[in-house]
Amino acid sequence: MKIKTIIPLSILKKPLFIPIYLNIIPLIIGFYFFITKLKLKRIFIPILCIILVNIAVVIYQENYFSILKELQLILLLFFSSYLASQISHSSFISTAKIILFLSLLIFTLEYITLGPVLGYRDFFGIKLPRYVGPIGEFNFTGLLLSGISLIFLINRKYLFFIITLFVMLFPASRGAYLPVIVFLFVVFLHLLTQRNRKISKFILYSLFYTIVSYPFIVYFIHHSLGNIEIEKTLAIFSSMRYVYHVHYVDLGFHFPFGLGYFNGLEYLRNNITSIGGLFIFNYLPILEQHCMYIQIFSEFGFIGYIVFILFFRRILVIAYQQSFLLAAAWVSILTGFLFLNGLSEFILFFFIGYILNGRK
Repeated sequence: MKIKTIIPLSILKKPLFIPIYLNIIPLIIGFYFFITKLKLKRIFIPILCIILVNIAVVIYQENYFSILKELQLILLLFFSSYLASQISHSSFISTAKIILFLSLLIFTLEYITLGPVLGYRDFFGIKLPRYVGPIGEFNFTGLLLSGISLIFLINRKYLFFIITLFVMLFPASRGAYLPVIVFLFVVFLHLLTQRNRKISKFILYSLFYTIVSYPFIVYFIHHSLGNIEIEKTLAIFSSMRYVYHVHYVDLGFHFPFGLGYFNGLEYLRNNITSIGGLFIFNYLPILEQHCMYIQIFSEFGFIGYIVFILFFRRILVIAYQQSFLLAAAWVSILTGFLFLNGLSEFILFFFIGYILNGRK
């Protein structure tokens, strides 16, 4: 059996709330690739270095559980490197199709056996039941489907794209549709400018820099504007995520090399009693960052954040060298991580591997 045939099973983390954790498969593949090839694509080296620095941080913080999460990230780098060099480009399409089939199967079984046990969601004015899907969480499953829908779209697999949009209704994650909407809007502007490469590239890179500047935007709004009404509006609009973002961004500036991967939540719990009073809201439970960029900024520090952003930008450059649509898809999927701590998510490294694979 070829290794690539088991990759789609990686999405089965907690289907039907059953913890089977097949998301370990990319780690096993990454480890196998490491011990058999003993090489990592050069583009990943800066990320590997900043992770090693972060391991020293978590050892200093005596948060040894985080070391396992750091090793997970390292193995995901090797997994993505495997995808970039060891399988055919068409295999990504096949994998995406199987992921779609598995997701639909799990949703169907969940609908038949469990029903919407976690309730309903107001989905743009429509009350929809929510199903957690193969990953076991609405938003992460939604983002996974959003990512493969973009792969279908840029490869002109329109029927599979439409089917994926339908399946995305099961988790009823509004944020999951954001990358698709952004992609279609960027492509519309591209066509509107009669495919002018300079204008289209400017739009694409402007959007990218806006996304990755989010921690700095939060810092500026909170510390420079100081307008409580604006901040209250942002908090409500972001489902209170902005409230957490302010505190985590401050930590990222305070600790240049970060708090250590997966150590941000624990640090905040131990060093702050109430996270809501600043914005005149009732007490809010102290939660994780709910934003990959804030997660990186607080746990790897602003120095580590710069390394990650340069890496993401390099992926954008490589994607743009292949096609405008691929670059637009990459920037669009990055918008989905504005609302999730997705640094170790399968779809992120799968998409990176897909882009690098096309460069062969």
